[in-house]
Amino acid sequence: MKFIIVIAAFFILLFVVKIRQNRAEKNKLDLSQSSKKLTHIQLNPKQKLHLILQKIAANSFDLHCRVPLSNLILPAQKHLVRKANEKIMDFVFTDKQGKTTLVIEFDVTDPNERKNDWVLNCLKGNHAFIRIKPQKEYDLEQIEQAIKPFLVTD
Repeated sequence: MKFIIVIAAFFILLFVVKIRQNRAEKNKLDLSQSSKKLTHIQLNPKQKLHLILQKIAANSFDLHCRVPLSNLILPAQKHLVRKANEKIMDFVFTDKQGKTTLVIEFDVTDPNERKNDWVLNCLKGNHAFIRIKPQKEYDLEQIEQAIKPFLVTD
């Protein structure tokens, strides 16, 4: 009698495993059939801005992305060193010799929420700095007009 119960439990376990495998396979098929091919890559606003900035940089400047603030300044106050290491600047223009000409931050913060704008204070007097708000589409000429005064070579 115990043997029959063990065999029955074994077959029930096999049956449950088989049902789960079938469901998993069906879910895989459903995902591939419900996916739709996109003909063009979907870019977020920061990626779109990057493409615009690359066009502006062209052959005269180098454009760097995700640069730690500590690579641009050396804070005099020790408690700001760690903060500068953690703060990432979105875009940095340099001339061909590597001299920083402009620092750009992709601005997602409401200006009214900035109580102590330590990034601006750190860069003030050291590097040109602007913030660009996220937009669905960017106007090349408008962005170019905003940053061209800072892109001068010596």
